[in-house]
Amino acid sequence: RYGEGLIPIIILVIIALVLLGRTTSVLCGVPVLSNVFCGPPTIRIAVIGDFNANPAVVAEPTDLAAPKLKAVLDGYLGSTYNMYYQTFDASLLTYAKDALLRNYDITILVGERAFTRPVKDAVGWYVNNGGKLIVIGDAAVRDPDDLLYVGWGGGMFDVFPVRLSTSANIDNPLVLNNLQLNLFDINHPIVKGYQPRLNLTQVDCDTVSLLDVQPTGGGVVAVLSGQTGQGARKDVPGIVESGTLFGGKVVYFAFDPGCTPNMWISTVGWL
Repeated sequence: RYGEGLIPIIILVIIALVLLGRTTSVLCGVPVLSNVFCGPPTIRIAVIGDFNANPAVVAEPTDLAAPKLKAVLDGYLGSTYNMYYQTFDASLLTYAKDALLRNYDITILVGERAFTRPVKDAVGWYVNNGGKLIVIGDAAVRDPDDLLYVGWGGGMFDVFPVRLSTSANIDNPLVLNNLQLNLFDINHPIVKGYQPRLNLTQVDCDTVSLLDVQPTGGGVVAVLSGQTGQGARKDVPGIVESGTLFGGKVVYFAFDPGCTPNMWISTVGWL
């Protein structure tokens, strides 16, 4: 009965939205509309540590570094997808707590093993309040104030997707060769478009130093398979994810994500 009268009102609302989007930045924070009126969003990434695990930069370098990921972010793919990162020392979070991280869409822990409890708590607050965290390899696995406290404990990792195996030795990591990445959840947004089995030797990622870990839940996306120095086959969780009640997410990579650039782009988009 009143449908015809609503049509001009709807048209006026649409015109108002277009004018608002074209002349101001008010709609730049609104999902979907931001892409229409403001272009692709800028993805701000905080890197805690160092991609190259350089001992001149970090206090205790990790066994697994991520130089290929750095190359992706520094290259044309990083620019195309508006990924911009800033590197910080972990000690800054001791007093800044999660206030620093709240300025960033994604936080990456890479290249640094030594994380004190206040730093872990700061990252934990960030994730538990909706932050997105990516942890690469053995980053943040040690507490310099308590050498007996190893692994991903503390407030930072209440929902961490993996834990150290009982046989794991962080000072004697596993070295696997002839790596393959076997996708468990082929429909997960991170890995869509890839075949179920990836031969990482084809992209010069055939060897990795990693920790023997076990998933804490059901978020295993992919498993790394390789050969130990004795020639035995070994399978370890390669990509595992978990989430928090308020939208926070944690993704653990047991290898350099830059080995699979499309998977990295999909991971950032999913987060």
